[in-house]
Amino acid sequence: MATASAGNLMAPRILRWVQFAVFILIGGLSVFFYLEYAIRYFEWSSESYGSYYWAKRVALALHLVGGSMALALGLPQFWMGFRNRFMNVHRWTGRLYVLGVLVGSIGAFVMATAPEQSLGFGFAFALFALGIAWVITTGAAFFAVIRRKIKLHKEWMIRSYIVTLAFVTFRILSDFVPYESWGLDHADYNTAMMWSCWVFPLMIAEVILQFRKL
Repeated sequence: MATASAGNLMAPRILRWVQFAVFILIGGLSVFFYLEYAIRYFEWSSESYGSYYWAKRVALALHLVGGSMALALGLPQFWMGFRNRFMNVHRWTGRLYVLGVLVGSIGAFVMATAPEQSLGFGFAFALFALGIAWVITTGAAFFAVIRRKIKLHKEWMIRSYIVTLAFVTFRILSDFVPYESWGLDHADYNTAMMWSCWVFPLMIAEVILQFRKL
């Protein structure tokens, strides 16, 4: 009996440490993404944007501002200590998160439909689909909490933040995987990664969420 009780006590501790490690990993990757890719575009000049992105600077600025809001505000939403102690702050940061997704997705849609999309229709369609998934998952989380379906709200927020992180994941897969040395086409690889950065994480999360119910 004592051994079983000790095991029951250890399990929540291990889970908390795993959650803490995941928080640190996501936070670190987000900071790296912001410093490496995003911060340069907050200087409003053609030198910072480059000729390609300067032509779509308004859409990119909307995408970056909204995405940065969602990226920064989304992670604390999952910290139970923060949520339980500062519920009013949790509510307001949640609303700002939704606003960030809305603004960021508008920028993503405009960029996806821009006629000068350099990676072709496949990549543009993948980006557009990512924007749709971002809006749907966040909208579902928002309407669930309005209806006081707290459990559903938590599940949809997990899905929404996975899609938010897709922009970080895509950059890592695009810039730090030596796919060109493997003979892969630039447009084909990036199109595949634009799908992979959110479809597979959502599938994994869905399996975990459904198994928890069992």
